[in-house]
Amino acid sequence: MINITLNQVRLLKSLSLGERFPLSNLKGKIFQLLLDEHVLSKFPQGNGFIIYAHSPIALLNHLSNKYIKCSLDDYIEKMEINELRKVDNILMRGNSKSNETHPMNSFLVKSIEPIEVSLSKRKLVLSPEVWPVCFVSNHEEFTIPSDVTIVMVENPENFIFIEEQKEFFEGMRPLFTTYYPRDTHRSLVNWLETLPNAYIHYGDFDIAGVYIYQDIYKKHIKGPKKFFVPKFIDKLMHRFGDAELYDKQLSYRNSIISDEPGIQELMKIIDKEHKGLEQEIFNSKEYKKYTD
Repeated sequence: MINITLNQVRLLKSLSLGERFPLSNLKGKIFQLLLDEHVLSKFPQGNGFIIYAHSPIALLNHLSNKYIKCSLDDYIEKMEINELRKVDNILMRGNSKSNETHPMNSFLVKSIEPIEVSLSKRKLVLSPEVWPVCFVSNHEEFTIPSDVTIVMVENPENFIFIEEQKEFFEGMRPLFTTYYPRDTHRSLVNWLETLPNAYIHYGDFDIAGVYIYQDIYKKHIKGPKKFFVPKFIDKLMHRFGDAELYDKQLSYRNSIISDEPGIQELMKIIDKEHKGLEQEIFNSKEYKKYTD
């Protein structure tokens, strides 16, 4: 049975809904097989080809008969659950293949495009198709290109499904890592301290989220840094914000003093609405209705 990754299944679902993609975006053996089997078609455009399903129903039937023995939605759901369980295990125990490495001595990174890194004196390419999540057990032997932007993702679920939120990071080469509690984040901070790279903190849009950025991470970053705030945060805060979050975190409010325009604007919105917004809102497409 051919291995089909979660990202590839999502692309197959999009193809079954009539979307078209450049051939260069469709990495993996499954797409070439479907072209060879005349289930997918292509036409030239520029210096490459555009791939599409000339019959979406035929694509779904072919996948079900030969490669995926359930609906694409069911397959995606099962793979997402497995991915979450795997990362949860790593966050709790360390390396998923070893119980000897404690999380405080390690961290996770993930890429949505090919990025060549050096890990334990070996060159490897991080990519969604080949190496979706990389476990770094020795930060002293992990190096990345200088043009890569480090993106700290506060919540593990957003980290796993970051491909669905890649529109926020266009125009850069992002390498994602995920937040560790204060007592178990030392290795990650030690690594960040050695880097000249740009840094973006993608956390919850509440008092605690900004506090974590300022108190734990910002002071350790040598390169350019900022707290990510989407342009439409005011609409999302009004529609989806949680007043209970604001009330619980209010004691930290006076600790938030920042010269970053994004944080200043965010805090004005938080204070006006008396709400906070968790970044998990971006794991659902529901928010897009309120971004126009």
